[in-house]
Parts: sequence; structure tokens; C-alpha cells
Amino acid sequence: MKKWMLSKAVLSLCLMSLAAQLSGCGTLARGDSYKDTYRGVDRDKKEITNAYLWVPSFGLWPLFHIISLPIDAVIDTVLLPVDLVLSHTPKKELAQSAENIPVFAANLTNSPDFSYSIQNKRTGEILTTGITSKIPQSGSLSPTFDIVSIVKSKYPEPRIDPVKIKWEVSSISGNSRGATTTFTETRTPTSDLRFAKSIIMLFMPCNSVMVINSERSFYNSNIINQKLIQDSYKKLAQMAMQSQCAPAEINPEIQDVWK
Repeated sequence: MKKWMLSKAVLSLCLMSLAAQLSGCGTLARGDSYKDTYRGVDRDKKEITNAYLWVPSFGLWPLFHIISLPIDAVIDTVLLPVDLVLSHTPKKELAQSAENIPVFAANLTNSPDFSYSIQNKRTGEILTTGITSKIPQSGSLSPTFDIVSIVKSKYPEPRIDPVKIKWEVSSISGNSRGATTTFTETRTPTSDLRFAKSIIMLFMPCNSVMVINSERSFYNSNIINQKLIQDSYKKLAQMAMQSQCAPAEINPEIQDVWK
């Protein structure tokens, strides 16, 4: 009986490995990569190096990506000309503007999750409200943001109203929450907001917020692994530890960040 079960497990593993080779795990998920080229290989590398996937899947899920890596490298090479063209194509040719898009607010602070709101600074209109999360979930429960309410078409460039972002953080006193502090930041969205599929808000240490236009309609946690964002996070975290928080300067090199 044990020998039969072992043989069945080995056969299942062989079949799944063959399926991974034929399909290319990284290629199937290449849309989740923020790289311009070799996106399938990039997804394989992220899955293989993600320590949290080894234990729950008994090492099988990363193993599939290890097996799939050579196939994905070949497919990425074949698709390289297409990826290069797409990476240099203006965004307005790739996407259509939407009216209501989801908002994903990631809580990267040491505080419990908190509520926030975005308000049109010129008119005072409340554009959206929500609650932060350590890992925002995509879906119908995500707050939405009405682009039309702040983008005013005007030749040759549209006028985009600045917004006020307001959030309240409660201090922790023992096992209970203490006093609540309110923070307000003013941001002006970039013109790419017209073609965004979602908005990502990264609430950082030192009570700072980074807002980014995203080309994806779902939340991709890999965005916080980008080097420039990690550099900003580490700098703010160090300032917070040393109680030297000052008005944060968002790295201007980060694409699509509201200024």
C-alpha cells in the first residue's frame, strides 16, 4: 500500500512537472511583473526566492518555477521584440481612461490599520474613503476613485485638481489605543491618472503617504519591492526610529507618483 501511494505521488509530481515545462509557470504570470522585458523569468525568480511559498506548498510551487525557468527564458526571448515595443509605447495608446477605479491603501507603518479620505482641495468634495490594510485585497470591496471629478479636459493639457489626503492614527497604550492624531497631505496627481487602472497609496513611516498611478486593476504587492520605493521606506523608517521625522521628500524618479 505504501509503495503504491509513493508511486502515485511520484507519478503526480512527474505529470505536474511536465505540465509546468509545457506551459511555463512564469509566462502564465508574466503580467504580474513590473519588468519591461523577461517578465516570465522575473516572476519565476520572485516565486523561487519567496520563502513563504516553500513551506505551505511543501516546496512544490517553487519547484515548478525552477523547472519552468528554462522554458520561460526561451518564451521571453521570443517575445523580447514585442516587450521592447510595448515598453516604449506611450501609455495613452495602451489604455483607455476610466471614471471609477479601485484604490488600494497599504499600511507600511507600525500603527494598526486606520481610516483615510481623499478630498478635492479646490471644491472640498470627498472623492473616496477607506481603511488601510497590511496587504490590500482586490475586489468589489475596494474603495473607488472618480477620476472625472478632478481631471478637467483643457487643450493642450488637462487641468488636474490637487487633493487633500487625510488620515487618523491612534497611538497604542498598553493593550488599548490612546489618543488619535490627524494627518493631512496635499498631492497633485500626474497627468497619467487619466489612463490609470487603479491607485495605490503607500502609508509610510514618519506619517508620510506615497500615491502612485497603477496600470493594473488589481493590487500587486511586488510594487513595494521596487528599489526606489524600498530606499524611500528605509530612509523614513530610520528617521522614525531616531525621532527625526521631517516633511518627507518623495523620490521624483519613481514613476507616476503624485507630487
